[in-house]
Amino acid sequence: MSQSTGPEGREQAERLVGDILRKTQEREESTPAPMPMPSRGRWHSRLLAVALPVLMVMTLGNIIAFMPQTTQPDRSDREDLRFELFLVAQEIHLYQEAEGRLPQDLAVLGLDDPELDYVVTDDTFRLTLADNGMTISYEPGDPDEERFAAEFAELAEEAGT
Repeated sequence: MSQSTGPEGREQAERLVGDILRKTQEREESTPAPMPMPSRGRWHSRLLAVALPVLMVMTLGNIIAFMPQTTQPDRSDREDLRFELFLVAQEIHLYQEAEGRLPQDLAVLGLDDPELDYVVTDDTFRLTLADNGMTISYEPGDPDEERFAAEFAELAEEAGT
């Protein structure tokens, strides 16, 4: 394009400016308007709609995790308690041999456990222990008495007595 001054140059400049303005206006009309940002209220309500159930599930999970569990004690716990009753019964037998009678209560032997029940009938006795929702009983002549006696002898030998 040649540089011209005068009326022709002026007309040419006006046409160019008009073309530029018209193309700019066409471009603006054909370009889609930008999406408006969701309002803060809508954004917060969507967040709450997702976060609230998640938080409720997490809270419920924590409550359940800290609730006392009512599980059955395993066999080894039960056997340990039965062995403890056997040991108490041995103390009772030693007292009976020394005094010629059964003790009236376990306090005479130095035992004071509110969960341990001692009942004397004629010339025999019964021990009952309630521990962690489990009740275990022992009477002389218990089927496991020989096994417990062997375990007791083994423990005494290991201890050197």
